[in-house]
Amino acid sequence: MSTVLRRADLPLTMRTALLGTPSFRAIQASFAKTWHRQPARRAMTARHPSNVSSFHPPFWLTWGHANTVWATVGKATPRIRYRRERFATSDGDFVDLDWMDGPHDAPLVVALHGLEGSSESPYILRLMAMARSRGWRGMVLNARGCSGEDNRRLESYHAGQTTDLAEVISALNDEQAPLLLVGYSLGGSQLANYLARHATHIPATLRGAYLVSAPLLLQPGAEALKRIENQIYTWYFLLSLRSKLQRKRRAHPSAEERVRVALRARSIEAFDDGWTAPVHGYRDAADYYANAAAGPLLSAIRVPTRVLHAADDPFVPAASVPKTRIANAPQVELDWHERGGHVGFVHATDPYWLERRMLDWLAARCG
Repeated sequence: MSTVLRRADLPLTMRTALLGTPSFRAIQASFAKTWHRQPARRAMTARHPSNVSSFHPPFWLTWGHANTVWATVGKATPRIRYRRERFATSDGDFVDLDWMDGPHDAPLVVALHGLEGSSESPYILRLMAMARSRGWRGMVLNARGCSGEDNRRLESYHAGQTTDLAEVISALNDEQAPLLLVGYSLGGSQLANYLARHATHIPATLRGAYLVSAPLLLQPGAEALKRIENQIYTWYFLLSLRSKLQRKRRAHPSAEERVRVALRARSIEAFDDGWTAPVHGYRDAADYYANAAAGPLLSAIRVPTRVLHAADDPFVPAASVPKTRIANAPQVELDWHERGGHVGFVHATDPYWLERRMLDWLAARCG
C-alpha cells in the first residue's frame, strides 16, 4: 500500500480534527509571526541584493509549513506509467525499481525518495514528468518495504544505507548514456553517503547528483521533529512505520520484544533508538546519527553535486546542512533559499520551478 499522503486520503473529519490539535495551533502561531516579519524581510532584501533568491513563493505560502504541506496535498500531481523490475540484492532480499522508459541513448535520472515515500510520491511524479518532457528516461529506487510489498529481511532502510543503491548502479554497467542521480530528504542523505563512501567505484557515466532538503547531519532533524508544531509530521511518519512493524512482528517472531519497544515510541528519535539503530547495526540513536550522517564525508565526493535547501524547512533545519563542510568540498555546491519548506518550493508562477531548476543544472553537467 502506498504511503503517499494525498488530500483525498484525509477524510473531512480528520482534516477538521487536525485544525484543533496543539500542533496545528502552533503552526498557526508560527505563521502569524512569519507574516508580521515580512516587511522587515523585504527591507533587508532591498538593502542586500545578494539575499535575493530566484525562488518566489505565493504570498500565502511564505512560511515553511505551508509550502511543505501544499506541495503534497495542494499541487497537481501528474500520472506516470512505470515498468516495474524486481531487483535481487546480494543479501537475499529485493528492491523494486520503477522505470519510465525512453530512448536508450537519453539521459537516465535515478531518483531516491524520502522517509516512507515511494515512486508514487508527488515530488517523484513531478520529477519524472519533467524528465519525460525532455525526452529523458527515469528510474525510481523504492527503498525496501516502500514499493507496496514488504521486504523479506528484518532490516529495511535508513539514512546511511548505501548498498542497495550501489548494487543497482553497478548493474547499470551497460548504460552509455549520462546517468543523473536525485535524492530527496532521507533519500538525499543516502545519495550523499553513496557518493562519498563509494567514491572510487562511481561509474564514468555518472555526471551529476542533486540533493533536495537532505539531512546531511541527522541529530538536528530528530530534535526539530520533537517540537510541537512538527508533531503532525512526526505522527504521519510514525503511523506508517508502526504499520510496517506490525507486519514485521508476524514475519519475524524472534523480533517481538524489539517491536514492542519500538511501538511505544512517541518521537522519531525514540523510534530510531528502539528500532532503526539496533536493527541496522548501530548501538543506539546517537550512534546512528553520528555514523550514518553524510555531512562529515562531503569532501570525498568526486561527482558534481548540488545541495538545495530552504532556511525555513520545518524539520530538516539549517543546522542539518554543514555549510563550512560544503564550502570545503570541491565537488559540492550549495543552493540556499530563505523560503521553500521541506521538499516544497511551490513557486508563485512556475508550478515546476523545483524540477526545472534541478534538471537544468543536471543537463549542464551532460554537455
